[in-house]
Amino acid sequence: MYGDTLVVPGRVPSGITTDLRSQYLLWRQFAFDQIRHGHFPLWNPYAFCGTPFFGDPQSAMLYPPNWLNLFLPPARAASWLVVIHVFLASFFTGLWCRRRRASAMAAILAGVIYAGCGPIVANVTAGHLPLLCSAAWAPLLLCCVEDVLTASECTARLSIMLGVGAVAMLALDGYPQFAYYSALAAGIYALLLLPACKRRWRAAASVAVMFAGGAAIAAAQIMAAMQFAAESVRAGGLSLASASDFSLPPENLLTMLVPGLFGDGMGLPYYGRWFFWETCLFVGPTALILAAWGIRRERRAISIAALAGVMLVLAMGGYTPLFGVLFHLLPGFASFRAPARFGLLGVLCVAVLAAGGWDRVADGSRGRAAIGVACGLGLALGAAAIYAMHAAATGGFAWVIHALAATHQSFELAWLIHPTFAARAASFAATQLSRASLAMLVTAGLLASAAFAAPRRRRLAVVLLAWFAVAQTAWFGYSQRTSSDEFMPPRRGYEAALASVPAGSRVLVTTNWLADAGERDGFLNIGGYNPLVLARTARYLAAVEEQGVDGVGQNDPMQVRDRLLRLLRGAMVLPGWPSATPYAVSDPLPRLLLVDHYKLAAGPDAALAATLADSFDCARTVVLESAPRPPPQASDGDLGQVRLLGETCDELEIEADLPGPRVLLVTDAYSSGWRAVPVDAGDSRIYQVMPADGCLRAIPLAAGRHHFLLEYRPRAVMAGTWISLAAAGIYVATGAWLMIAVRRDSRRSTEFL
Repeated sequence: MYGDTLVVPGRVPSGITTDLRSQYLLWRQFAFDQIRHGHFPLWNPYAFCGTPFFGDPQSAMLYPPNWLNLFLPPARAASWLVVIHVFLASFFTGLWCRRRRASAMAAILAGVIYAGCGPIVANVTAGHLPLLCSAAWAPLLLCCVEDVLTASECTARLSIMLGVGAVAMLALDGYPQFAYYSALAAGIYALLLLPACKRRWRAAASVAVMFAGGAAIAAAQIMAAMQFAAESVRAGGLSLASASDFSLPPENLLTMLVPGLFGDGMGLPYYGRWFFWETCLFVGPTALILAAWGIRRERRAISIAALAGVMLVLAMGGYTPLFGVLFHLLPGFASFRAPARFGLLGVLCVAVLAAGGWDRVADGSRGRAAIGVACGLGLALGAAAIYAMHAAATGGFAWVIHALAATHQSFELAWLIHPTFAARAASFAATQLSRASLAMLVTAGLLASAAFAAPRRRRLAVVLLAWFAVAQTAWFGYSQRTSSDEFMPPRRGYEAALASVPAGSRVLVTTNWLADAGERDGFLNIGGYNPLVLARTARYLAAVEEQGVDGVGQNDPMQVRDRLLRLLRGAMVLPGWPSATPYAVSDPLPRLLLVDHYKLAAGPDAALAATLADSFDCARTVVLESAPRPPPQASDGDLGQVRLLGETCDELEIEADLPGPRVLLVTDAYSSGWRAVPVDAGDSRIYQVMPADGCLRAIPLAAGRHHFLLEYRPRAVMAGTWISLAAAGIYVATGAWLMIAVRRDSRRSTEFL
């Protein structure tokens, strides 16, 4: 699947315009270039006028597999990460099945089904690397929860240790939403298994210790992310409407059998609701029949089936009343959108059930019900294929496309542009349905052979059944496979425009593929490509781009108010639409500016309103939200001098000589983690870093000479680092003690024998 990406320089298993190239490769290059030079970047000065970097969970600098970026180019490291995590997803799923006493062949089958399922393969193609990383650890977490509740005491201890590691990896891999969903799934699974547990309170406490230990190891990342989130547009959670965006449409449950029913983004543009990679749940007809046959009258099988059902219901999000209840009652649930991602956990449970179903077939269970269901589904899919073929010839498929478009949840507009799209869509659906029908009928035949044929043919049918299920996932994977060897080339005139930008000034990039390329290409962007933005910055940029706050970070402004760019050091606008050309913005402010007039505003909203007023002169006056100490004094024209002596990503060394009290305006984004400390020995002055002009920084300075360091040092990062170091030490010591105890017990048993 991905072997060529490991050997061809620069090649990655996703397209040229995907998030992998537009964001993740650029972030990894920035982060690990800084680390190679001996600096751990807490702040990113290249996007959104400066923004927390380590505090953004997607930076994932503490995630151990990402350390490959220290030794490999970002593209090569990303390709290895894809291969490693696809393998880990398969391996941990197989391990879970083996712990449930599945045969080796059944465990391998389950691993392949999960690693090749729709949510994983489609998100690899879309360049969503952090989701793949999280998908690899979810089966290990659920396996450990099951062992803690059902296995012997010795095995339970080992499972707690493994579970702590799995929780830590989920918290560090850069995808907090799936970490939250995995924890929720693990909690539901524990509740389903707990009634059969002999020592319920002890088992429940063990699961709690597992989660607490993993969270403690990842405390540096978690606490930094919490502080950033508290200052971001996500503070307080999303609205119910926003959180329910990208729910799994009920009709897309059919994609478990027919992945391209509404287009697959490769052979035909996807015209269903939301995005293909969010709503495709493909596991294959054979896997689904085996999973249904794997539901036995045994608590763990029933519990997994129930968990699969719950995850699929949660994936449907806003299409079910349960989502609204959880939105209001469950802490943290309102912080995320795209509930369709619950579907990946549902598919994982289906893969594990399929392993049990295959073992039942291999053990001689005849499965008449499974054969009947497979035959019925095969005939139903065949009838649907015949209807689609008829609709392709008569134009009767247009109603499907128009019904989906009427929901306003579909993003592909090809049916409104090309008059033959309805016929193409019907023909494509007919092909997909025919394949699914044929696969289902072949599955029924193999099940019948395994049940009623002679012993030799029965064994052959059982093996062929597994290979047939694997073939379906392989076909889907290859049908979705894509790659790219380079970044999107800049449009004509962009390089010359960037070269003309004065040093230290910023540009406004209004296209996603260039928005985060500042560190690579040497420019500072006013915007960026990320929905997690500091709330103060987002409100100002929303005014600049005349759009809602939710649109900031998506680089699709209605228009740009050039006057407001001056405050942000904006010197150039690089439009995203093809017909537009870059243009300059006159008279941007400098990086450091001394002012002697200020206005007081009652809070961030009032400060923003004052800053946006037409009468506001940003070069002479600063808007503050509390009284400065000392207050600036009006000058006769001599404001003093201020110099930038040096800087890193999250530090500025500043020197100032002032004839009177002034306010120093730093035209970089404000965050509460910034502080100013004197550099000279014996200087005990305390500096106040305050929000200015709604989104920037200000430091009141007394008369005289100042030499200080303006540094980004969030308290949450410092506290979280100490907690992580202590927890990691305890984890290593506990693991060593446990290994010694196991070895000692094993030696005693040997001596006794």
